[in-house]
Amino acid sequence: MARKRKLTIENEVGKVSLEEAQSIIIKNKKIEGLSSETVRNYKKFFKHFEEFMKENQEMNVCELTEKDAKNFVHFLITKGLQNNTINSYITNAKGAFKILDEEDICVHIFKNIKYLKEDEKAIVVLSLEEVQAILKSMDLSKYTEFRDYVMIHVLIDTFSRIGETLALKKQDVDLENQTITFNKTKSRKLRTAPISRKTVKLIKKLISEVEEFNNDYIFQSWNGKPLENSGREVSTKMKEYAKRAGVNKRVYPHLFRHTASAYFIKETGNIRVLQKILGHSDITVTQRYAHVLDSVVHDLHDKYSLINALEDSKKRKTKTN
Repeated sequence: MARKRKLTIENEVGKVSLEEAQSIIIKNKKIEGLSSETVRNYKKFFKHFEEFMKENQEMNVCELTEKDAKNFVHFLITKGLQNNTINSYITNAKGAFKILDEEDICVHIFKNIKYLKEDEKAIVVLSLEEVQAILKSMDLSKYTEFRDYVMIHVLIDTFSRIGETLALKKQDVDLENQTITFNKTKSRKLRTAPISRKTVKLIKKLISEVEEFNNDYIFQSWNGKPLENSGREVSTKMKEYAKRAGVNKRVYPHLFRHTASAYFIKETGNIRVLQKILGHSDITVTQRYAHVLDSVVHDLHDKYSLINALEDSKKRKTKTN
């Protein structure tokens, strides 16, 4: 019986198993301060990559070429995955092999791999009435529901992601100047956002309620445990509130960021400012909210059309004659 060969990464320095390579990458990503959700996504990528290598009887990662990288993308396509999911794995692959390249373990074979074209789907957001219904459904006499009530206000007011919101500490909030500074952002850059007077009052009240707990986190469980890595638990609660409010949409924390963004672009039409608010380095990411501008363009056209102005002027003259 043939011995099962171990998948390895080989270079002039020595050998590193695929499991060890994964360990190196995950360790690097944790040092970079990536969220536990992102780390889980890297692990999912490695699971697919290992399956791909076994299927193609590839044993040495460092013997793989750019052609193999393209074949991996095709392998994901044949598994029936959606393009946006495949693109997320391409991002993981680029990040993983960049580290391996920097560590002189092997060549960055995914460097020139292009992303697949994604179908442009309009982002589903909540209406103003649906947001109000969700907030009204919450029992503010209960600590956990009041905490989530404050959380939703922060998510909407600052356009924040749930991970960076749950990581907030008391010292990150400037109550006097009405700002919040997010330290644990996706881009790993500090982001300071203004907040409304109502949000300031809510945060102040929540901070006073968690003072008895022995840590600086703003959002904590009923027993004082920080919710920093509890995104899924919060998502479950959001679904519960939506059901209670009679909102027939899939409600999750990031939906409030989408909703705030769509409302902002509809009211202002300024996609460049929205890009800065959201912290997007690439405006093409922000442009997924551009579909909201269709109705704005139509309304503004009706309001400022020269033809309409001429017609209105004509009607006024007719009335005076």
